[in-house]
Amino acid sequence: MARKKVLPTLDRSLLNPGIQRRIEKAVLDLFSDRPLSQVSFGEIAKAANTSLQTIYRYYGSKEALLSASLEHWMGQLTANVKGHLKGVDTYRERMQGAFYVVLDYFEAHPEVAVLAQHAISNDSELERDPLIRQEYSKVLLAELENGQRQGILNKAVSSDILFDYFAGIFIRLVQSNILRGSKESIAAQANDLFDLLWRAIADPSYTSTEQAKPSAS
Repeated sequence: MARKKVLPTLDRSLLNPGIQRRIEKAVLDLFSDRPLSQVSFGEIAKAANTSLQTIYRYYGSKEALLSASLEHWMGQLTANVKGHLKGVDTYRERMQGAFYVVLDYFEAHPEVAVLAQHAISNDSELERDPLIRQEYSKVLLAELENGQRQGILNKAVSSDILFDYFAGIFIRLVQSNILRGSKESIAAQANDLFDLLWRAIADPSYTSTEQAKPSAS
């Protein structure tokens, strides 16, 4: 199937930040409630309290709107993960906290996960789930590589596979619990869930005493 023609647009950095935030919030609210095909540009402009011309000039397509909005909201998650990783001493605690931060974010913002699902259904050529094609994924991958270098994590597999395993767990939890509207909090169970994950990714020869040491920066 031929891809839709993308119209030329203006540099989005020139758009007033306040208008940009309103557009991204409108897209989140509308696209998490209905598929792209059922949302009009007029609805987006009205919800964002901006002109239809502005939407067309700076975005040009619903796909661009979805991508920009998802990047913004996932950027908040990246900031949360980075903020946590800076304030924890031991490696395991760092990764356990990051795991909790991800689950807690999607539990608090399930509409962001829905937005990512719409991105998947709207573009069959995506190579990876939008939930893991974001900046926070690079942060987590770097931490996993650090753990392998220190001998804390299993080095029998590549860091990419280790990341896919790590990310696959929380993505499945988000999809099976949050997106289905489960009343059970997965963030509240993050410690027990991480214990299961840790047993799978930790190097079996690494002792609990060593795990208590601060990780190298």
